[in-house]
Amino acid sequence: MKYLSIGSRPDKESLHQILQKVTDLPDLHRLKVCRSQPVVWRHDWNFQNLLCLEIKGVGCEQGTLNLPSFPALLDLRISFGEEFELPPAKKFHVYVDLSRLPSLSALEIEGVLDEEIDDRLTFRGVTKSLQRFTAKYMNGWLFWDNWKCMNESLKDIRLQTSRESNCCPTELNFPRLKTLELENSVDCLPLNIGLPVLNQINLKLGPADFYSLSLHLSSPISVLQKLPITLNLIHDEIFDTDWQTTLDSEELETLAQLISRSNVRLGEDEKLILEMLSP
Repeated sequence: MKYLSIGSRPDKESLHQILQKVTDLPDLHRLKVCRSQPVVWRHDWNFQNLLCLEIKGVGCEQGTLNLPSFPALLDLRISFGEEFELPPAKKFHVYVDLSRLPSLSALEIEGVLDEEIDDRLTFRGVTKSLQRFTAKYMNGWLFWDNWKCMNESLKDIRLQTSRESNCCPTELNFPRLKTLELENSVDCLPLNIGLPVLNQINLKLGPADFYSLSLHLSSPISVLQKLPITLNLIHDEIFDTDWQTTLDSEELETLAQLISRSNVRLGEDEKLILEMLSP
């Protein structure tokens, strides 16, 4: 058995009972858990050979989830439930101690489009192995508080339709970060950030990005003033943006300022952007 998916359909046994049975299977490498019912992860469970863990529908019940140790885990994916299923932030928390995941190289988290995640998900410990971080729909999350656990090792960050909380970001350096992609998520990028080996930023602008973008263009310390940027516009069936009519005059001026900079290269949306800015 190399792959197991549980919890997506009603079963005679609880998720806890099923997990208890499979914890010692030596050939279980990939596990997908749909949290359609409460489950407690025991810290003495022995998933020694598990390489990929996906937990879907986190937050469908109240309580606290602490993930145990997974010594061989390479890939962790956590996604929250639908908006109407999420309990209040004070009644549900997920804690992940990265020091218990010594082999982890890829982490992907997904929130809910119209729901503030706040502190529902908290990372602890320090990782030296994590290289790739992806976040989608993580609105109002404490990005910079959580990145303190992983900034030293990250080489690739991709953020999609995410917003930082109102808390002031902690000053951090990312000494190994080589790739940064911000899709409708400029708000997550502080003005002053240490990126000594980053050589490319991929921007996919969304309609909500232009206020934060104007701050970056007016600040001499912004990383957007210094590094090569490939610029495109977000095309997402959820937002269905008509770019020809979406932006007002101030936002169009901000876009014009951005593409006038020598460090900005237009990508696949070059024709569309130039048409939007033409008299």
